[in-house]
Amino acid sequence: MSEPEIGSTASAATTVKASDLASAFRLAPEDGFPPVYATARMVALMELAAARVLAPHLAEGDRSVGVLVEVTHTAATPEGVGVEAVARYLGRDGTQHRVEVVARDRGGEIGRAIHARAVVSSERLVAGAVRRNPGIDSDAQAAPSVPERPLTNPRGLGLARIPVRLREAGTTLGAWKLALVADEGEGAITLVEASGQPLFYRGEGVCLGWSQERLAAAYAALRPGDEEPPLELLQLG
Repeated sequence: MSEPEIGSTASAATTVKASDLASAFRLAPEDGFPPVYATARMVALMELAAARVLAPHLAEGDRSVGVLVEVTHTAATPEGVGVEAVARYLGRDGTQHRVEVVARDRGGEIGRAIHARAVVSSERLVAGAVRRNPGIDSDAQAAPSVPERPLTNPRGLGLARIPVRLREAGTTLGAWKLALVADEGEGAITLVEASGQPLFYRGEGVCLGWSQERLAAAYAALRPGDEEPPLELLQLG
């Protein structure tokens, strides 16, 4: 991967929902917390902002993962109020990338953190997690589970012709990338065809972790009509 410049920033924003409140975190009747923005949700938003600082610099197949959070939560936020986390890149400390993150609502700062992230191979990380927990169905772990809830108001944003590098095969293939947006966020579905091989799909953003069947169905439903160029996926080398 390349490395962000010191001081590079990225942000993530949300509106506090009932499921984001501390009072929603109950595993037993005796668990009781106030109906304000939960620290755990604030940390998740901070991690997302920090991940967005690194995301443009990652190699294909890599992901950044959180390894350390030193956080303070200094003010309460009620349901229905917007919260934004802004992350600023501090630099590398060995294999860890350190980021400062500040969260604010319309009343001002509500928390800040020093957060460290590491860059790993997504496939190796999942495989290691399965090895640490023997007895899990390996077939079920071969691909992340499809989210139970469908996307709300999904809309295709158009197709783009892109090259896709297959590191395992050492080749570059032509593909079509369908950008989309839904109420849950942005995403993309890439359709790749290797000569003489079956079609396969890759999901990004809100489509990450979908099965091939669901990616194919969404691609077919959201792909623009005949005004788009014909689908001619040629091997580029």
